[in-house]
Amino acid sequence: MLERTIDLMGPGQESLTLLINFGETRSGDGPKLGQGKQTMYILQNHYPERLGRALVQNGELSLSANTFAKSKIGLPDPSVAVPWFFWGFFKLISPFIDPLTREKLKFNEDLRQHVPREQLLNTFGGDVEFKYDHSVYWPALNQLADERRKEQEERWVKGGKRIGELEMYLRGGDSKCLADLEAEEKKKAETEAEEKKKKSVTDATTRPSTGEKLEARPSGHV
Repeated sequence: MLERTIDLMGPGQESLTLLINFGETRSGDGPKLGQGKQTMYILQNHYPERLGRALVQNGELSLSANTFAKSKIGLPDPSVAVPWFFWGFFKLISPFIDPLTREKLKFNEDLRQHVPREQLLNTFGGDVEFKYDHSVYWPALNQLADERRKEQEERWVKGGKRIGELEMYLRGGDSKCLADLEAEEKKKAETEAEEKKKKSVTDATTRPSTGEKLEARPSGHV
């Protein structure tokens, strides 16, 4: 799902929001410690700058605004209605969470602060009415992602198949490809060098005369 989300990102969009909803999770159904550690390892080591927010929710419409407790490990406020078994899991996994990643965790915040209403499910206070059907949704998502990747590959080929090509260019933004930018820089440098050369020649031809006269001298031969 992470890769599909990245495939669908538009020009200029570099981070994503991870929504974890415990509304229908019961004790014993949650992730195990090993799964949590592996998930954090993948996010922090393979997607270090992709995570913009991790929103942990309990149920549908959120109950409060910022509920982070000011503690050394960043534990959520116990008064917030998130399942009790989550606190124990979060406390165990906290030592494995990078401090920068921990700051991105938000608990039971109003999702309308992070997602436009027209893109947010009505169960979370948005305007979208949507019922998930995996047999319909997942194939459609993969097809759309395949189309986006094909478009990006075509732009990559058009740009000269450069390693490290600009993501803004690949995603269809107004940015030029690396080859075009380098060509512009080269042309600019050549123009500046030519202007500098012309200026040096002009300065040499317009330099004022010293007014000195040369005198004829005998060659020394009899």
